[in-house]
Amino acid sequence: MNVFRATLLLLVAALASCYESPGNPIVCTDEARPGIILRVFEVGTMDPVTEGLEGDLVEGDYQESLAILGSDNVLFGATERPGTYTATVRAAGYQEWQQSGIAVTADECHVITRDLSVSLVPSE
Repeated sequence: MNVFRATLLLLVAALASCYESPGNPIVCTDEARPGIILRVFEVGTMDPVTEGLEGDLVEGDYQESLAILGSDNVLFGATERPGTYTATVRAAGYQEWQQSGIAVTADECHVITRDLSVSLVPSE
């Protein structure tokens, strides 16, 4: 019974550590969330752009190549990294797209994901 009580006490202590105050519980998940998601389409048709799709994020000296998320036309990055970014997207047969000033904020647990649509213009 002493082992049970000790285990129960540890469990209660662990759960209590997840709370900021008695009236304001904060429970964080273990997942890592992307700060930026870019869904890439062709301007006008809104067809997904996938061929040769790549992109990067820059914030000061920080640079990151974007990864493909699930669908072939969705890029993501800035995982659990708040900041203000410039995003660049390139794809075969399209003009380069760039947007500055993409602000990623965070709460007590995770970044607040910015989910943006990117409309690429075909090259001439």
